[in-house]
Amino acid sequence: MPPKRNSMSSTTIVQLITQCVADALLDYETNRNNGNGNGNRNGNGNNNRNGCHNSGSGSGRTLHTACGCTYKELLNCQPLNFKETKGTVGLAHWFEKMEYVFHISNCVVECQVKYATCTLLCGALTWCNSHVRTVGHGAVYEISWKSLMKMMIEAYCPRNEIQKLENKLWNLTVKGTDLASYIQHFQELAFLCSRMLLKESNKVKRFIWGLPDSIQGNVTSSKPTKLQEAIEIANSLMD
Repeated sequence: MPPKRNSMSSTTIVQLITQCVADALLDYETNRNNGNGNGNRNGNGNNNRNGCHNSGSGSGRTLHTACGCTYKELLNCQPLNFKETKGTVGLAHWFEKMEYVFHISNCVVECQVKYATCTLLCGALTWCNSHVRTVGHGAVYEISWKSLMKMMIEAYCPRNEIQKLENKLWNLTVKGTDLASYIQHFQELAFLCSRMLLKESNKVKRFIWGLPDSIQGNVTSSKPTKLQEAIEIANSLMD
């Protein structure tokens, strides 16, 4: 009798696909940097193009560059996947985690959109592929991360949902002494409701308004000009 075939779970299939994408991108980067044939390789076989160099052993499977990370290295930082069903708040969490991953993986600006779009699933992936078919991979990868975020907000944050979030932001205040939750929610809502808070000064004023009366005056008298400054002052006063 022929051996029974083991069925694969959807999670296993997604992991295999992700690994295949990672390997394909790694091969592309290796070929681009080592196979360009323009004489930019030094005596020990390491590439020296635009200040980047291969610190691997020459096997071509592990490419470490001085100017950024590979997609496989970015995956090791555990970025979130995004599905269109996760909604507005889920999109904000994806944005936040991707920016954190970009930072800790040393991902260069030129690779951010290319790597980020590889974490899209289901309808979000279909949306991205539709855009790719319209303008081409090159044009998509040339847009900035901020531009991609704006496009995704327009695609996955309906006007009525944004209005609900704006109302929530308008009424947001610190509950008890839980300043940490207030800061997190304020930053998420302020990002998604950018139309409501166009200027940094407006963000600062609205953030201070939601603070407890016990520290509100002290934060105001410190005259912060940026939201991060106001956050740091508030944290120091709550300690």
